[in-house]
Amino acid sequence: MKTLTPIAAALLLSASGAAFAGGNYAEQTQSGVGNSATATQAGFFTINNGILQNQSGFFNNAHATQSAEYGSLINQQQSDAFNYSSVQQSFGAGNMAITGQSGWFNKAHISQTAQLGSTALVQQSGLGNNGSIYQVLGVGNDAMLTQSGAFNHGSISQVLSIGSSATGTQDGLANSMHATQAGYSNVLTMLQANGGFNSMDVEQVGIVNIAAVSQFGWANKAHVGQYGLLNNVMVSQNGLLNYTNVHQLGIGHDAFVGQNGAFNKALVSQTGLLETSVQSQVGIGHTAVVVQ
Repeated sequence: MKTLTPIAAALLLSASGAAFAGGNYAEQTQSGVGNSATATQAGFFTINNGILQNQSGFFNNAHATQSAEYGSLINQQQSDAFNYSSVQQSFGAGNMAITGQSGWFNKAHISQTAQLGSTALVQQSGLGNNGSIYQVLGVGNDAMLTQSGAFNHGSISQVLSIGSSATGTQDGLANSMHATQAGYSNVLTMLQANGGFNSMDVEQVGIVNIAAVSQFGWANKAHVGQYGLLNNVMVSQNGLLNYTNVHQLGIGHDAFVGQNGAFNKALVSQTGLLETSVQSQVGIGHTAVVVQ
């Protein structure tokens, strides 16, 4: 029986690998001390992808992986020190993932799995911020998370989603926001600023639900859940230790909450069709409850 020489075996392995991955591009640029960048483009049908990694400063780390991905881009930019960025794209096409970090000890993570034409962006500056975006089984989704300050934590998950968008912005100290979208063409805008220890949690499941939630001050908390079709929520809180909880189940509901002051509470529960709620509170220690 004939055996392959080492050279022939290497050529055969190379030719076999070309059938699985090809036309990919990776560019790494680093300056400073102790930075580390890893780019992996391999696997079945990993074709025509790009990875750009640019780091300056001290002991920053960037990891990028593309597998079974076509025509997608990963862009990682980091400066200053001890920042970490991890991005994975797999089983999709035409996606874009971008992380940009400056400051110290920030951490960014993006995962795009079985996505088509989706975009994810994590932008962070400051100290010890943590931002992540997960996009799984979807088409044409957009997610953007921007954080500045210190020890803020944010996450956006788009699962079984088509044409949805989520934007989260945080500035201050130890704020947290978490968002989940599933369905078609849901829209979410989140903002926390001018303070710290604020938190919000938003979940949208359904079709063309819209939510805008903003908090300014300290230790405010908001929870929004939308389940159904064509629901709309707007929440604005300014002050100290205010709390809002809005739950919508059904079609065509509208809920508007505005609170300014301290220790205020607003609760809204809407079920069925076309209900409308408007709550406005100014001062200290108010409670408003609407059940429809």
